[in-house]
Order: sequence, then structure tokens, then C-alpha cells
Amino acid sequence: MLKLLNCIKSYGKKMILNDVSFEAYEGQTYAIIGKSGSGKSTLINILATLDKNYSGKLFISNKQVNYNNDKEVSKIRNEDLGFVFQSYQLVEKYTVFENMLLPTLYLKESKINHELIIDEILKDLDLYDLKNNKVNELSGGEMQRVAIARAIVNSPKIIIADEPTGNLDDSNMEKIMEIFNSIKKRGVAVIIVTHDMRVANLCDNLYEISNMKINKVK
Repeated sequence: MLKLLNCIKSYGKKMILNDVSFEAYEGQTYAIIGKSGSGKSTLINILATLDKNYSGKLFISNKQVNYNNDKEVSKIRNEDLGFVFQSYQLVEKYTVFENMLLPTLYLKESKINHELIIDEILKDLDLYDLKNNKVNELSGGEMQRVAIARAIVNSPKIIIADEPTGNLDDSNMEKIMEIFNSIKKRGVAVIIVTHDMRVANLCDNLYEISNMKINKVK
């Protein structure tokens, strides 16, 4: 589903990743851990197609990403990938529903169909009663659930989450991980970068980045 081969990444003369390969498959959760500055964020940006300045090959849905074709890369981001960030990246002046609509703007399906899909997702994530609330009226846990709901609205094959529980208390962390484990049952690969071993231990697979390499822990 997602495969990175022989990735080498440097910033100037400083090498960050040295011959790193990583694979993720449908219906599995993956945690990537490592010390600050180890290259976690660098790796996740490469997997998310947000950084093309590296040596190596990235395959998504069995097709190599061609960074020379902007239209193709945009299509991958919109249809194959869903993103969840620690800072939520929601538009605060918009309602929950309006934030959910944003990823659908470039799809060909009807607006009515989008609205039906959004309503179902909001019900699944226990957010339907907040549908018409502005984002700035929500708690941190609610905003993160909205961010996840927005990430899955286009039915992506891969979810990439960067420290998605970093700002949350234990109760909300557990709720978020329950959601991710529910999402994987739909055949989605969920890749989570985290510093929290509680989160890491709730994933099916655990990888650690150190000394510019990535190694499987479990």
C-alpha cells in the first residue's frame, strides 16, 4: 500500500536519514518513535509526499510517486492520503461541517452525497451534535476528533498522523486511539508519529528511528 525504498535525506552536510526503507499495509496501525531530532518529522513529511528533496523511491497504492507531475501528486494527497496534525489545522471561523467539506471540494461526487457521508462520519465519531458549532467552541479532544473526521471524509487508503495525541489528556488519548483502531478495520493503514509509548504500544507495529536508521521494535 505504501512503500519507501532506500531513502537518503540530508540538510546541507548533515544526514538525517540513511538508506531508510519502510512499508505500511492495509488494516494495520504503525507507530514511529524516536528522540527529538532523530528524523521522525522528516520521515513523515516524505511519506506524506510533502518533501520531495531526497534520494529514494516512494510507492503509494503500488505506483511510484512522480514529483514532476504536480497534478498526479495532488490527486494522491486528496484521494489516497489523509492527514492528522497535533495542531489540528482546522479553520476556526468555520463550523465542524464546513471544515469537513473542505477536502471534498476537488471531488466529482455530488454535494448531497458528500453531506450524507459527512453526517455518517460525524455520527460514528460522536460529533453529530456539534455539526453546526464553530471550531473555536470545541475542546481539544473534540477538535482532534474533528481533524480525524476530516481526514477520512475522502475514504483515504492511508492516514498519516503527526503527534495526534500530543495535546490531549489520557482520556482523550484513549478515545483517539480507539478511533484509529476502528478506522484500520475499514482496510486503512494508519501511520502515527508519536513520543508517547502508551500510544505506540496500542499500535500493531512499532518502529524506532535512531542513528539515521529505522528499525522494527515489534
